[in-house]
Amino acid sequence: MEVNVIRNHQNPPEIRQCRPRRDWMDESYKKHAYKCLPLTAANTHGWEVVLQQDVTVILDDWETIPRVLEGQTITHGIFQEQPEEEAPPPPPGKRRWIGNPPEGWVEPVHVPESVLPLEPEILQTYERDIPMPSIVGTISLAVDWVMNPGEGYSTFISGPPNYFMDGVVPLTAMIPGWWPDPFAMNWRITTLNTPITFPKGMPYMWFTFVKDDFLPDIRFNVSGTWNDPELMEERASYGLAKDTKGIEQPWVWMGGLRTGLNEHGERVGPKHEGHPILDVPTYEAGRGSVWDEVDQ
Repeated sequence: MEVNVIRNHQNPPEIRQCRPRRDWMDESYKKHAYKCLPLTAANTHGWEVVLQQDVTVILDDWETIPRVLEGQTITHGIFQEQPEEEAPPPPPGKRRWIGNPPEGWVEPVHVPESVLPLEPEILQTYERDIPMPSIVGTISLAVDWVMNPGEGYSTFISGPPNYFMDGVVPLTAMIPGWWPDPFAMNWRITTLNTPITFPKGMPYMWFTFVKDDFLPDIRFNVSGTWNDPELMEERASYGLAKDTKGIEQPWVWMGGLRTGLNEHGERVGPKHEGHPILDVPTYEAGRGSVWDEVDQ
């Protein structure tokens, strides 16, 4: 499926595939949280939008909109392309022999080191808002991308899976594919009179795409575990092996979800081949007539 993504201005925030890492998972004992395949899989199945600068807000009352303490606007500049210069070839090196080179000698081809381009000239600057305090108790952060996944699909947005912040929670929304306006990501503030900082570089919005008519076609067939004695025996055997391993080898997981093998080494499911690699929208920032961030 092809998705049309439209920039609302020249330098919107970066979109990248969600990363498997989380700070709280790094801080878990021996990074044990990463042993959970369903957890890390959820972390990577989708895309995230990266905040371009710190934004600090505070909520004074439950019936008011948040106040922005820092990071209301970000400054961008348009740069003039500067020509690049090639490095001069280096002087020939000293030979390690006299006369003709040894038989079979191949003269190495020198590839000159690249030269950094000249500092680009800023032709113009402008400012745009990142936070938009327009909803009671909620802060909206500009995304500045329009996404059109095509007829019959919607964009599902929320906070990144298993990503947490104190005093604020992400809201979740479903945006139809034909929607023509750029997105905004909403975070509900849950504590009063406490400055909350959204740090530069944080993934402040997560998104994926869903097929509109898929869920209504799902039908559930309900049964009980006790109706399948073979399944009950398999679960009991695996559970016993798991408990035994936990005693004999603490902090070591069975790994059945990753390997697709049961406790006897028998194939019961497919081997996990790794998390998917997702495409991301790319464009050349800071070149020619493209806006780039200006240090403030």
